[in-house]
Amino acid sequence: MNLSSRVYRLPLLIATVIIVHSQVSAQQVPYIAIGNSDGSPFNVPAQGDVLFPIWIDLPGWVCYGSISLYEYHPIITHWNDVEILYPWQYGVRIDGSALTFWFIPVWPWPDSIFHLADISFAIDADSIYWGRPIDAILVEGTGFVDTFGWMIEFAIVDISPLCVECFTSARDPIQLPEVISHSAYPNPFNASVTISLNLPREGNLDLTIYDIAGRAVRRLFAGRGLGEMRAIWDGADEKGVQVASGVYFYRMEFESRVYLSKVTLLR
Repeated sequence: MNLSSRVYRLPLLIATVIIVHSQVSAQQVPYIAIGNSDGSPFNVPAQGDVLFPIWIDLPGWVCYGSISLYEYHPIITHWNDVEILYPWQYGVRIDGSALTFWFIPVWPWPDSIFHLADISFAIDADSIYWGRPIDAILVEGTGFVDTFGWMIEFAIVDISPLCVECFTSARDPIQLPEVISHSAYPNPFNASVTISLNLPREGNLDLTIYDIAGRAVRRLFAGRGLGEMRAIWDGADEKGVQVASGVYFYRMEFESRVYLSKVTLLR
């Protein structure tokens, strides 16, 4: 092959790479759900701050992400903060009615939609909109960058309407989606920690402890789960050896949904 033929083929190769990359990007679009993971109405209490979960399904090649939210309805009085539930680098900026947070994913990297973060905000205690779903939050924009440095221009977004203590009467409640709850107590802990789960329906459950480097430490449960469940971790690994003090994570996977939360062991 002579030099001139190589020169002619180089632009074709570059164009092919760009086309293939753009096709892959178009097929692998991040999915974001704010509130319930399916976008259905999200019930909130009439008093106290609201924790509004963010769910996300990321292609494996995303190395940076950002989400900007806007207070669309005056029922929200102010933003408080955002807590990323994974050991990722992140930052938060609040500017009046707008909230933006960014994150750089590292391990762990779930392969399905997962609970990424909780947004905390306050609502108007004198709101006249109780009892029916209202659109309170909008997504102003999203930004994602893949490992090649290419921008992903858009994402699929579902936002749950807020439903403040929704009911029509005491005898005619609105059937809101069932949710999964989980907590760990005491946290931090010394001898043992109790992880409490509430599963509204029967399904496959896997509950495993991981260290901050992403290594599995101890599997606490694997099988069918339903209703209120408790698992106790005594700070030991699979061989019964006590692990060192530090931050650990319990990872719960239930019906293709992944939940992650941290616990701190203090010897």
